[in-house]
Formats: sequence, C-alpha cells, structure tokens
Amino acid sequence: MTISRSKIKVLTFLFSALLLIGFSVSAQESDNPLVPCTDDCHLCDFIVLGYRIYQYILYISFATAMLLITVGGILYITSVANPDWKNTGKKLITTAIIGFTILVFSWVIVNTILIFMGVRDANNWSTFTCGN
Repeated sequence: MTISRSKIKVLTFLFSALLLIGFSVSAQESDNPLVPCTDDCHLCDFIVLGYRIYQYILYISFATAMLLITVGGILYITSVANPDWKNTGKKLITTAIIGFTILVFSWVIVNTILIFMGVRDANNWSTFTCGN
C-alpha cells in the first residue's frame, strides 16, 4: 500500500489546520497582555515581558512538537514507499522530543541553580510583582 505525496501533504495540512484552530480561541483580548506596561516602563516590566515571551514560546512549542512527532510517525509508518522516510521520521521524532524536553526542563534548571546558589525563596522566582 503506497500513499502518494499529495495525500501526505493534504493530511498534514488538515491536521495542522485542526491543531491551529485552538490558537484562534486564544487570540481574544487578555487581561494579561504580553507587554505589562503602557508608557511608564521599569526594569521589572521588562523582566515580566521576558517571562511572558518564554511562556508563549512554551505554549507554541508544545503544539509544534506534537505536529513534528505526528509527521515523523506518518513518515515512519509509510517508509515502505521510500526507505529514506524511515530515517527522516526517526530524526523528526527524536529532535522534537529533545527540543521540547529542553524547553520544559529549562525552568527546572534555573530553579536548581538558584537553590544551589542559596536563594531563600527559589521556588517563587517566576512570580513577579511590579509596583507601578
């Protein structure tokens, strides 16, 4: 059973479209905007901005990793048609898992470094309160 490239492209497109429908719901106005200040910004506001960008990247990377794992799995399953697809599928799956794991564990790494440095309240380092 061979699946043509056009069918794989169509299935990948449909899966991507279904995956991105959830992000359109998140496009509504938020009480927690990316930029925390309007015109009088301080250093704390830029730190909060960096943290919110990290959260956004983490949110997007989960969907991207799932998409890459799915495409890698499809390539691996359909590798009968082309033997190179097996290696490409394996590479996609392992790269997506390694990349997402690094992103997720970056918070744990920073927390562990702060604990070893002797920061007393190391578990709340990602909570910011800016006095505007």
